Amino acid sequence: MIFNLLQRQTYTCLSHRYGLYLCFGGLVLMIVSAFQFGEVVVEWSRDQYHVLFDSYRDNVGGKSFQSR
Repeated sequence: MIFNLLQRQTYTCLSHRYGLYLCFGGLVLMIVSAFQFGEVVVEWSRDQYHVLFDSYRDNVGGKSFQSR
């Protein structure tokens, strides 16, 4: 019942003059948003990695020289 209603509304939207353009624009917007979200996740992951492991990068005999 709900599927038929949704299908009918989708066909009605696509049959209008700008319906296909709106669907294409929505698809492009979703793809761009997914790439943006992926970029933010990668940056966050990289920052978390640096927070955890930068203290060991400049470490000689248990003494950190990173702040110099």
